[in-house]
Amino acid sequence: MTVHVTMLPAAVTPGLEQSSRITSYEDHDGVRYRYLLHDSGALVVRRMQSDEETVTEVVYGPSAWEGVQGDGSIQPHM
Repeated sequence: MTVHVTMLPAAVTPGLEQSSRITSYEDHDGVRYRYLLHDSGALVVRRMQSDEETVTEVVYGPSAWEGVQGDGSIQPHM
């Protein structure tokens, strides 16, 4: 499932439109994105491919994001 992350306004570069607060990681061609929430409050987006290991795509600190939608069922193996 695609993961959509809504950034806090303070984490968005000044001058960008409000719509740029949402960053999406789109599933495609055997690649799937999932997320997990770390105990620290960090949001970790992971990329999974059927023929490769799961890797961390990006980590957002707790003061950078305010919401997330998508599949959050992976386990924290960092």
